[in-house]
Amino acid sequence: MKRRGATLLELVVVGSLFLAMAAALWMIHDATVTVERRVSLKVDVDREVFAAVRHIDACLRECRLVKPADWYSNPQPVDSLELQPLRVDASGQPVLNSQGVPQFGAPYTIAFQNQQLIRPDTKKVMARLGRGGQARFLRVSQGMLQMNLEIEKIGFRNQTTSRQLTFKFSLFNQ
Repeated sequence: MKRRGATLLELVVVGSLFLAMAAALWMIHDATVTVERRVSLKVDVDREVFAAVRHIDACLRECRLVKPADWYSNPQPVDSLELQPLRVDASGQPVLNSQGVPQFGAPYTIAFQNQQLIRPDTKKVMARLGRGGQARFLRVSQGMLQMNLEIEKIGFRNQTTSRQLTFKFSLFNQ
């Protein structure tokens, strides 16, 4: 009975096939991770955009917009808003004066500072807009506020993603 083992050539061929398969699997894995991180970065950017919009919309529903107030002539974009909150009593009902007009409290500001949209008096961060991000507000009419939002984020392997969006808000308490 003749015993036969693997020749060196057979071992080299099998080894090289194994290495080729491992390299192909690694490339597939790397491409999958890159795509997943790119999608995750875009989702993070969208999350920041919608956080900013949600916060601004909530503030505008509860407040009266004081500045910018130059809708009637040549409106210029600004990077902050001044709002006056509606005063409410303990039961949550608006406080009215003797003529039935709602009363408003002390004004506060929402501003774009240090790549963030924040409320400086409470240090509340509404959105992080990234290195090239910016928020600009324009009062286009008495009952309408426009927000131009730019967000840029850097992610995995220095890939950048950005969004430039414009939102319009109806001003209910004007």
